[in-house]
Amino acid sequence: MPLALNDCGSVSDKECRQVTWKALSELKDKGVMRNIGVSNFDIKLLKEIEEVEGGADIANLQMQYNAFVPTKQHEVFDYSMSKGISVTAYYPVGGVLDKEKANNSSTIAQLSAKYGKSTYQILLRWVVQKGAAVIPGTGNPTHMKDNLDVYSWSLSEEDMEVMKKLRRSEEAKNMIYFDMSEL
Repeated sequence: MPLALNDCGSVSDKECRQVTWKALSELKDKGVMRNIGVSNFDIKLLKEIEEVEGGADIANLQMQYNAFVPTKQHEVFDYSMSKGISVTAYYPVGGVLDKEKANNSSTIAQLSAKYGKSTYQILLRWVVQKGAAVIPGTGNPTHMKDNLDVYSWSLSEEDMEVMKKLRRSEEAKNMIYFDMSEL
């Protein structure tokens, strides 16, 4: 007997996610929605969804992603990209509580001077250049213009590698990261 979407009390979390995905996949098959995705899933959870028989492909993963997140998040990003799952990054410049810390990074400041771009543009460009969509969030028209400008230039491969190392930096240790997969 199929479970109702709100009736997962008697099954495991994994079974609940899989039943929910199957129901969403059926709605997609009926044309009710074009694409379906997930938010804050790690590789284990993505694999659980991928094993749903007759389930739709995961179209998108929304996740916290920036140069400072732990290696685990970079692995989730890489896994998603390898599976054709698009990634939408929230907190691409470090999040509400960390954007000033990211803004004050000596590495980012050096790249900002090198490219003649703001530190936030450097951080956004890195995420975009990695292949993610971003949710930068601003109501300021000047910042909106600056955010859109990240599509008119690119970071060198060398500088992409420099930023890749930030995940293991002392600066990254002071950033807030919410591991939603542990909930």
